[in-house]
Formats: sequence, C-alpha cells, structure tokens
Amino acid sequence: MLRKLIHDRIDPNPALRQQVVGAFLTGGNVLTARGRTVCGDIQNISVCTQQSESGCVVAYSPRWPIPR
Repeated sequence: MLRKLIHDRIDPNPALRQQVVGAFLTGGNVLTARGRTVCGDIQNISVCTQQSESGCVVAYSPRWPIPR
C-alpha cells in the first residue's frame, strides 16, 4: 500500500517529494539496477545508501534467500 502511495502520489509531485523524510517499506523489496539508486517503479526517490541519509526509501524483507 505504501509503495503504491509513493508511486501514484508522492513520486510524481516535486512539492511532496521535498517533504519526504524517509519511507520504510516492510515486507517487500526495492529492486534497482546494478549501480543505480532509483528503483523501477519509483523514479524520483532513491534508495538510502548511507546511514545518515534522509528523503529516501528503505525496504526490509524478512524472507530468505534474498531475491536476485
């Protein structure tokens, strides 16, 4: 549900993107191309790559193994 909200409402709207502190997508994955920080369905909000970064997306999935 949060991924859809980000995709449909927040990602295409620059004013809303500026208000994002962080998005934590639990129970799913955010897949990116190797060497990229934006995912396929969210084009303008990158995944977090550093511990102190804000305005980005973090995904957590407790399933194993990690999808490739």
